[in-house]
Amino acid sequence: MSTLFGLVARTVAARQALRENWRSFIPSTFPATDDDGWSCDLDAGVVLYRARFDSERRALVTTPQVDLAHLLVTVAREGVDALYRQTGGFAAVFWDAPRRLLQMVRDPAGQCSIFIRQDQLVDVFCSEMTPLLEDPSFDCRLDEESAQYFLSFGLPLPGRTLARGIAHLPAGHVRQYGPSGPALTRRYFTPLDPDQRKVADDAWLEHIVATLDAAIDEQGADGRAAILLSGGVDSSYIATTCAARHGAEGYDAYTIEFEGKGVVNEVEYARLAADAAGIRLHPVRMTARDAQSALQSVLAQAQPCAAWAALTHHHLMDHIAGSGHRRVLSGLGADEVFGGYSRYLQFYKRLRRHEERRPCDGVHALDSLTWRESHAERDLFPGIPQFFDRTARRKGLDGRFSHWSHASVLASFYRECRQIKGDAHVFEMMVAHECQHRVPDLLFAGFEPMTRAHALQSGYPFLAPDVMRVACALGASERFWVSGGRWKNKKLLRRIALKRLPEQIITRKPASYTTPIRAWLDTPSFSSELRERLHSSQLWDVGLVRREWLHGLERQLADGAVGRQHGLVVEQYWVLTILAAWVDRWCDRAAGTRR
Repeated sequence: MSTLFGLVARTVAARQALRENWRSFIPSTFPATDDDGWSCDLDAGVVLYRARFDSERRALVTTPQVDLAHLLVTVAREGVDALYRQTGGFAAVFWDAPRRLLQMVRDPAGQCSIFIRQDQLVDVFCSEMTPLLEDPSFDCRLDEESAQYFLSFGLPLPGRTLARGIAHLPAGHVRQYGPSGPALTRRYFTPLDPDQRKVADDAWLEHIVATLDAAIDEQGADGRAAILLSGGVDSSYIATTCAARHGAEGYDAYTIEFEGKGVVNEVEYARLAADAAGIRLHPVRMTARDAQSALQSVLAQAQPCAAWAALTHHHLMDHIAGSGHRRVLSGLGADEVFGGYSRYLQFYKRLRRHEERRPCDGVHALDSLTWRESHAERDLFPGIPQFFDRTARRKGLDGRFSHWSHASVLASFYRECRQIKGDAHVFEMMVAHECQHRVPDLLFAGFEPMTRAHALQSGYPFLAPDVMRVACALGASERFWVSGGRWKNKKLLRRIALKRLPEQIITRKPASYTTPIRAWLDTPSFSSELRERLHSSQLWDVGLVRREWLHGLERQLADGAVGRQHGLVVEQYWVLTILAAWVDRWCDRAAGTRR
C-alpha cells in the first residue's frame, strides 16, 4: 500500500473515544482494520498505518518516493525543518511518542499531498484525496468560496479543496499536533533566500550550473528514465546533461505529435535535441479521439485539473508505462523559476508605475497595494492563468458571489513574503507565488495522480529546493532582454544552455505549442461530450454560475472568433467543464447517490 493513512484526536474526549473503539473511526475506504499494519498510541490519540519506529519510539510514515530509514534518522536528529533540503516528492507524518508530538509534512515543491478531513472528533489524513471522498460516511458538499477561486485561477483556495471540510496542507508546510492546544500549520520552506544573488557573475554562474546539474544527477542518477522532451531549452538541457553524465543508452525521449487541422508540433526541435544528446526519440501521436479517451480520466480526478495539458500528460504516461520505464524526468518548473512568462513583465511594469505615483513616503509600494481591494486585484501578481477575470465573475456568477474578491488572499501572500525577506524584489515574489500555488496545486494536482496511476515516478530537476532558491533571487536583467524589438525570456538559462545545446534550440522563434484544445472543440464527438456534461450537471443547482453565462460562451465558441478574448472564452468553457464534472462525480445529489 503506497498511500499514507492515519488518524489524530483533537480533544481529550476524542482520545477517550479512540481508546474505546479506534476501528470505528477509520473510513471503510482505508485498509482493513484487521490488518497488522496499523499502529496505535491510543493514550495520545494517534493511529498510523505502516509506521516505521526507531528505538526511541519515534515513528515515520511516508509515501514511497523517499528512503524512509534515512528520513527517519534525519528528522529524529534535526527536526522536520531539515527536510527543506530534500529533493523529490514526499508526504510524511512524523510521530514523536516521548514528546507526544505529531507533525505532517508536505515536500517543498508540493509534488505529493496530504489531505486532512476534520470529522466530529478526529482529523483523518491521507496522501490521496480519493479515499476521503469515496468514504460512504462522508457527505461531500461543494466549498463554494473555493469553487470561485477555482473558476478564477484553476485551483482551490490555499489550504483548502473543492470539498467542504477537507483541507489540503500547503506545499513546503508542516502541520503540528501537540499534547495541548490547537493544531498549527507553519511554513518550513520558501524559495526566498537572503544568501542568493540577483545578478550572476562568472563565479555565481558556475554555482548555478553546478546546482542544476546536481539536481539532474540526483533525480536521474540510475541512468535510466523516460525524458519528456519538447525540444525547448528546459527539457533539452536535462536530456543532454543526463546523456553526458550517465550515458545515453538508458534514456528514451518522448514528445507529443498532435494530429489535426492547423496544429503546430515541435517534433523537429525535439529530434534535434535528442540527436544532439544521442538519445532515442519516440514521437507519440495524439488525435482528437485520443484526447476524448484521456478526457474520461481527467474528469474523474479527485483533485480537479484546470490545465488541459493534463490530457496530453495522461496520453504520454500511457505510452511511457508500456515502454518498461518506471521513472520520468520533466523540465516543468524552468519557466516559473527562471522567469519565462511575459505575465511577469506585465505586473513588473504595473508595480513600477505604482512606485512612480508614490502613494505614501516611507511605505513600500507593494505594501501600499494591499491597502485597497481594487488596487490589489489589479496590480498584484495572482499567478499565470486567470480563467474568470473580474468582468467574467461579475457577469457570470450569481449575484451572491459576483462581487467576491481574491484581494485578501493575494495581500496575505505578499505580506508574508515581505516578512520572510524584507528586501525581496518583485520577481522573487512572483516566482515564490508560482512555487507556492500554481505549480503544486494546479499542475502537480493534475499530473502527479495520473503519473502514479501508471506506476511511474517523476522527477523535476528545475523544482529541486536548491534550484528554486538560487533561481528565485535572479533579477529582471537575468530573466529578460530585448532583441529585434521583442522581449526574449530566460536569459540566464539560455546562456547556460548555449554551451551544451545546438544553437537552433537556443534561438528558435517563439511559437505556441500548446495542447490544441481549440481544434478538439471543433471535433463533434469531443465537443458534444463536454456540452452534454455541462448542460446536465448539478452544478447549476448550486446557484454559483448563471446558466445564461454558459449559453453566451457557447455562442462565442460557435462564432469562431480569434484573438485573446476568444482564447479566454475557451479557457472559461474548459474550467466550467472541469468544475461541473467534479461536482457530478463527488457531490451527493438530492437522492444521495453519486455518479
